[in-house]
Amino acid sequence: MKKTHLLILLATCSSIISSAQVRTYEASDQSIAISINPVFGYVGNLFNDNGSNNLNLSSAGIIYRKFRTPQRAFRLSGNVSYFQNSIFSDFVYSGNNITSNTETTTSVNANLGIGTEYRKHITKWSLYAGWQILAAYQNLHSRVDSPDRSYFQFQITERNNGARVSAGPGIFGGAEYLLGDLFFVGMEVNAALLAGYQFAPSVTVADYSGGNLLLRKNEGKNSFTANVSSSNIVVFRAGLRF
Repeated sequence: MKKTHLLILLATCSSIISSAQVRTYEASDQSIAISINPVFGYVGNLFNDNGSNNLNLSSAGIIYRKFRTPQRAFRLSGNVSYFQNSIFSDFVYSGNNITSNTETTTSVNANLGIGTEYRKHITKWSLYAGWQILAAYQNLHSRVDSPDRSYFQFQITERNNGARVSAGPGIFGGAEYLLGDLFFVGMEVNAALLAGYQFAPSVTVADYSGGNLLLRKNEGKNSFTANVSSSNIVVFRAGLRF
């Protein structure tokens, strides 16, 4: 039933788009667009056997533009990605011991950007390229729980890659298809060269056995980093101009 409704919706939208009249961007126009990357993941699950249709916060973001001229616009953008995944392993039998592992991984990436776009309009298409300054944050954390069901023992291992904050210049290019005077859809490809500060990674192990709790923690060192941004390389958007 969900597939039928989706196909009807797509057919209706296609009919509206084909008959819409559009105008190109003008000076003083403004627009707001949101990322629709999570929607593509959801729609893809409708056409396969995957029973999970959870909307992970994957490259969710918003972008604001203000046009100085029909060919040039100021832009302000923000994106965030959040993933949490848990993997449960089967029970492992070793002698009289029965153990299992549950590994939970959490990843956070976020960035803010400010820059300028340069545009070329071709009928219903608006092509653009430009530059921006990005500020970014990222962190990766994992935890493994290993309980022993026979002797009421457990081990917990936590790994924190350390938060990274960075900033630097970036470039981008994309295309938008104007659905009418108000709405548009688009795709953008971008990259950035970032330099920043990496906080110390750490590994913490908690062992409980025989009524005793033993904690062990190993920490790395803070460091300076430089890298090419690898998150949100391709972003699909839908937006409104006003």
